[in-house]
Amino acid sequence: HSFTSLPEYVGVPRSDTQNLGISKNVLLINLLEIRPQFDELMMTMTNNRHGGIFSRGGHGFMGVYLEHFWESISIDLIPSRFGVEPRSAYDPGAILLHFPGPKIPDYVKYFWSLECPWGTECEAGFHASLCSHMKEWQSYLDYDENDVG
Repeated sequence: HSFTSLPEYVGVPRSDTQNLGISKNVLLINLLEIRPQFDELMMTMTNNRHGGIFSRGGHGFMGVYLEHFWESISIDLIPSRFGVEPRSAYDPGAILLHFPGPKIPDYVKYFWSLECPWGTECEAGFHASLCSHMKEWQSYLDYDENDVG
């Protein structure tokens, strides 16, 4: 996929399932514009007193970028198919399926036992798009249809 424009600093896709209405799965970063602000960005990171968790941006390096550039984040510059989640509606054009809550082993456990460490999130994924995406992935797997297990 090609992008026709860069964000001023940081671009993110919109999300209907993550808080604040943005997806923190994928960032499009304009390094040419960020480079002159590198020292300020490092101050945002080193001044954090919450174990690397940022109030608006989340954790880790994504948290630092989102926290520092919060006022100038470009939303919708990245198509939403770069941030599809199992709890989102099925998108046949999805490029990136991200698991911000339950991971694949959690969904497998839920499938066999109806137990999920994420509460109702596993059920929500099954009812939304997880099964449709998994069916699509099956064509990419190297397996023998006679195998069981």
